[in-house]
Amino acid sequence: MGRLNFSTFVNRTMIFRKKNTATAGKPRSLFRKILRTALFIFLAVMVILIIFSLYFYLDRDKIGRKILLHTNQVTRGELSFEDITFSPFQQFPRLSLTLLDVSFYEHSIGNRNQNEEAIADIGRLYAAIDITDLIRGEINVSRILLQNGNIRLVRYPDSTLN
Repeated sequence: MGRLNFSTFVNRTMIFRKKNTATAGKPRSLFRKILRTALFIFLAVMVILIIFSLYFYLDRDKIGRKILLHTNQVTRGELSFEDITFSPFQQFPRLSLTLLDVSFYEHSIGNRNQNEEAIADIGRLYAAIDITDLIRGEINVSRILLQNGNIRLVRYPDSTLN
């Protein structure tokens, strides 16, 4: 082979580069599409979580009343609590519901003695609720954690517990 001069070397290099950039552009655009799709899905999930958080924050009193009414209808006793908070990220993908200063009495207020003590006094009650079930209108509690509380069990003469 003969000697290469500078202009021949530059021309061959430029042609080689053009071929490489033409073939390298397709995988790069595929990567960008995948990245855009992943980013879009991530942002959509974040927007949905923010909307849920805002909804639960704004309607927490209404949700708290529903919890009280439902619990007091399905049990013989009476549930009461001071405050309710929601956290969508604490136990993600579950919604974390926290009841503060919870008391549960064996009898409802109409059937209770004046000196009857609560059978459960709990500082914090955490409940993990599945978000997908909540979207379908179902409440499915998967975890419950009790903190700073006392539970008073009484065995009656017929061997039943309160």
